[in-house]
Amino acid sequence: MGKGGKGGAFAAFHSGRLAECRMDFTRATVRFDKAVELDSANPNYLRAAGLLARKMYQHKKGLVRFMALEKLLARQGKDSVELAKARREVAYSAALFGQHKQADAYYKKAMSSLTKLVGKNHPEMGICWYQVGLLQESQGLYEEAEEPYQKALAIMDKAGDDMILADILDKSARLHMELEGEAEAIPLLERLLKIKKNSPAPDLAGIIIIYNNVGEAYRICGKYDESEKYYKQALAVTQKLRGKYHPAVGSIYQELAKLCERQRKMDVAKQYNEMASAIFQRVLEEQEAAAGGEGGGRLTL
Repeated sequence: MGKGGKGGAFAAFHSGRLAECRMDFTRATVRFDKAVELDSANPNYLRAAGLLARKMYQHKKGLVRFMALEKLLARQGKDSVELAKARREVAYSAALFGQHKQADAYYKKAMSSLTKLVGKNHPEMGICWYQVGLLQESQGLYEEAEEPYQKALAIMDKAGDDMILADILDKSARLHMELEGEAEAIPLLERLLKIKKNSPAPDLAGIIIIYNNVGEAYRICGKYDESEKYYKQALAVTQKLRGKYHPAVGSIYQELAKLCERQRKMDVAKQYNEMASAIFQRVLEEQEAAAGGEGGGRLTL
């Protein structure tokens, strides 16, 4: 590896990429920082260092890196998509760091440029609107966050990027439930569920959470049959993932019992409560047995 100059920066950067792929983020940070130190005029190095800093919740450092990237691109003297995206990264990092006024100013710059360069319905604009929604929500401005999420959803719906679309659906649905808009949240959650289930590598733990959220939303809306259906699906996946005697299974039995009570199915509710109690009792006994085993045997003289 070269000790300095652009050759050394190139080597450090690719060493960092390799470390990042191996999930060795500490080493990757050191290597990206070295690349920036040796060649601070390379936008790829600044961008990689900024993104990794943000991934590690080093928001101040990420903001510094993205501001350096924005200044570097701005010195080229022309408006470009890359410059607009850099400003968006500054805005997002500033928001995460709690600098909301700075974030707002940079979002306006980024979105003004993107509208002129690629149009207001481009996926890059969808990402901007999504992040604006996150910014509003982070400040407790829940009702103001609703419109940006809707705009982001409308744009990304056409883009075909399921990963970003899933994030928007999730945040928008949670926001509706926070605002007691469960009826609006249900179709969003069901779309999110479909995306997650069709994923090449489905996240079963995440899918269980969605099943439970849909079940809760239907319950609050008074649609108990639909709620029961989703809670039972959550139950099946939880048993598959955690086993039949996991406390999470007992919690779902309790939810099903409450639903049955609301529907005056008292005998079924009693069965669910008994199954939940049996699981919790079993877990408690296992914990007590484990604690007794840790105490060791008796001391004999």
